[in-house]
Amino acid sequence: MSRASSTLRAFSRPRTRRLLASLGILWTLTLAGCLQGPMEEPEHVTPAHRPADYPAAVVRLDVLIQEIESDSARDTATIDVFAEWTDLIRWLPDMAGDSDLKEPDWNRVNEATRQLEQIGRAWEKLDGDSRRSAFRSSIKAIRECWVILDEVARERAVVFRPPQEQQPFAQEQPTKDASATDSGEMP
Repeated sequence: MSRASSTLRAFSRPRTRRLLASLGILWTLTLAGCLQGPMEEPEHVTPAHRPADYPAAVVRLDVLIQEIESDSARDTATIDVFAEWTDLIRWLPDMAGDSDLKEPDWNRVNEATRQLEQIGRAWEKLDGDSRRSAFRSSIKAIRECWVILDEVARERAVVFRPPQEQQPFAQEQPTKDASATDSGEMP
């Protein structure tokens, strides 16, 4: 018996044929999956209530504080004021980090937002009226944190301006013309 005929007989066995068929199907599926191209990632959606930058977020936080304090009713089609509060507090450190803030300033922002998160946890499981009441009982601490956030935004306002609004580095002042100075005229 030749070697070729023994190899041919091995491939004719049912077990071997099933194995080869399975490998062929697996290979085909693998190749088909690779040829589909890169998998598309889901789009990242920015919520409509997310402010554009850190200073805008600090202003929006102040508006929310006033809205909660005043018991003003919100349109039911908009996000709950406390849900917006929670989102805003969560976003503040990232928004500050997306700027050119120095580490000490970012640390102040981070600490103030951590305190606000802790205050928020105390009333997050309460219902509307109880939640507002708990909020009002914490208003002094909330305002103290907001003042820190606002100070950072105001002290570092140039950091947050879009590049086209930032002032260039100090430019040399034009030298005064000696003849204009002698005649008493301003250049």
